[in-house]
Amino acid sequence: MQPLGQILFGRFMEMVVLIYRYGQEIEVRRAAWIFLWGCLLMGAGCKKEAPADLHWWLAQAKASAGGIEDEQARNAAYRAITEIQLETGDIGGAKGSLELVTDGEKPWLLCEILKAQARGGDIKGAKASAAQIDNEFFQSLAYGDIASVQAEAGDGSGARATAGEIEVVEYQGKALGEIARALAERGDIMGAKEAAAVIEEPNYLRYLAYHHIVEAQAKGGDLRGAEALAADIFAEPYRSTAYGAMGKEQVEAGDITGAQATAGKMRDSFARVEVYCEIGCALAEWGDFEGALRMFQQAKMCAKYISGSETNVGVYRIIVKSLLQAGELVEAKDTAEGISDPYEKAWAYSDIASMVAKMEDADPAMALVELIEVDQIRDHTYSVIVAEQARRGRIERGRALAAYIKDKYRRVQAYCEIADEQAERGDIEAARLTLWDAENMTEIIQPPVVKGRLKIKDFNGAWRMARRINDRHTKNKIEAYRLVAKAQIKTGNSKPLFDWVEAEENSHFITYLYLGAAEGLKEMMEAGGEDKKKEEAPRSRLYIAKN
Repeated sequence: MQPLGQILFGRFMEMVVLIYRYGQEIEVRRAAWIFLWGCLLMGAGCKKEAPADLHWWLAQAKASAGGIEDEQARNAAYRAITEIQLETGDIGGAKGSLELVTDGEKPWLLCEILKAQARGGDIKGAKASAAQIDNEFFQSLAYGDIASVQAEAGDGSGARATAGEIEVVEYQGKALGEIARALAERGDIMGAKEAAAVIEEPNYLRYLAYHHIVEAQAKGGDLRGAEALAADIFAEPYRSTAYGAMGKEQVEAGDITGAQATAGKMRDSFARVEVYCEIGCALAEWGDFEGALRMFQQAKMCAKYISGSETNVGVYRIIVKSLLQAGELVEAKDTAEGISDPYEKAWAYSDIASMVAKMEDADPAMALVELIEVDQIRDHTYSVIVAEQARRGRIERGRALAAYIKDKYRRVQAYCEIADEQAERGDIEAARLTLWDAENMTEIIQPPVVKGRLKIKDFNGAWRMARRINDRHTKNKIEAYRLVAKAQIKTGNSKPLFDWVEAEENSHFITYLYLGAAEGLKEMMEAGGEDKKKEEAPRSRLYIAKN
């Protein structure tokens, strides 16, 4: 159970921020009572459990965020606090923190909070809060989210009633479509059809809902019912994608003939290509390589009829990936050569080179990289090959290949991946040297290097490195601070964190030390480490001073 002193102290810190922001609008008498009781009870010496610590760290983060001068940065900090509270089920705390947010992200977060409130079973409270939203779009979105939660729980009639409170027809249609999807996934096909049938306009929302129902029927084995409903969808590509969902399920069931027949009913070539690729991969897995190649050839024939170069390129890359999955490297290379768009062609070659690097030595993969004409994609592919070499224990080879990476920040990332592998293999000193090289590659210290230091348990070194990041590089610095705080809190020793807070003068960066600690505790809770760490749980500054 959370100690009362910690609860009151946390609430007191929240009130301090509210008083700072809103002055006389807050009841001073209430704040004073919280202050008195917090002072009396905070130092009671009760052993704190992880949830109490999480609340305490978030309260500190919130108080510190109040001192951030830049409004955009302050809002970002408040949003981060709200998200952690939401993820840990503290709906009331999340609503309180959201009141401090003043930018355009506030209504989006409110919808997420109401959805979580509904998931917690408080449908009535969530709907009451949604009714108070004065923006038509966000009110509709909130009602739609609540309705989808009801549908996911099996309450189809309640979900439709909630959707009925949405006044804009299009938004109501979107909500009903989500209800149909959720009910269909639960196996309530009749309820899903009822929800889809009352979608007034636009028509595509009704067709999309039917698509979800067909997909659910196919997955449930009701192919006859799925086919009958798909035939009633009159608009493309929804009809074809519904048939596509059927075809994929037929492939899963081993009914290749049925899948081919289904593909023949599809007018949308893109959707048909996907089914042919599914069939080709399945045939290759079963050893019928000739049949697989025939399917891939049919897929390529369909791709030629797709109008619009952008769509055409996208479909060819699907074929390349499927050929790789089927082990048809030569055919994949031939297909990649025929792609006209340089970016998509580069990505196709990158996919092939990455697969070759995992199957063979680095040299054949490097030869393929030379065919990539886009620098960013080439660097990405080099990074994949370097990581694969490190995974195989070919450290020096990986370091040599990393030299080909032109972008120095991506090269830093590659070196950090090598260091991670060295640390995994127990060669801590070698990892330290690799990180040293990575650190000196750029004038700006990168968060991956800080993370690498943490990997080898060099917490003080990671902190010193994070401190050295220039304040002007805000994004890098707050990310590094979050990383070191998160790692430190997981050790069960929070004293260094207090030292770091005292060493830092900038409220913005202090906030992210507190946030990092809260994130670390949240991850421990999610991983089931709460009980394991109970005896080592971080203590408040007052507790440390007393002991």
